[in-house]
Amino acid sequence: MPREIKHRGFVPDQETWITGNLIGNNVIVGEIVDFNDEYFTTEFWQKVDPESVGQYTELEEMYEGDIVKYKSSCIGNPNENLVGVVSYLEAQFFIVNEKEERAIPLFTETAELEVIGNIYEHPELLES
Repeated sequence: MPREIKHRGFVPDQETWITGNLIGNNVIVGEIVDFNDEYFTTEFWQKVDPESVGQYTELEEMYEGDIVKYKSSCIGNPNENLVGVVSYLEAQFFIVNEKEERAIPLFTETAELEVIGNIYEHPELLES
């Protein structure tokens, strides 16, 4: 199955998040509803704050820029806990904790993940 590529961005004047296809660095559009050789129309198009744009990870509505709690159940690191930011680095997603200088691959089978916020609305969650 092909990878689903979509993005999320924050619309400041409406104080809401939208998801869809990213055009440029600050416009998110919905699905194409009509097209021919000369034009196409989409369900919607909306300018978003470019700083808030994050790519979909394909994990339960988790996006780049989300802050997650990571709990490992791996034998080598039982009950290891980490709070970090979902980041796209070197063609894959990681959970990055800059304080501890750690990056853990997002697609780890031995981990429990919980989204607790995002860097756009809740940057203070990374301070603890």
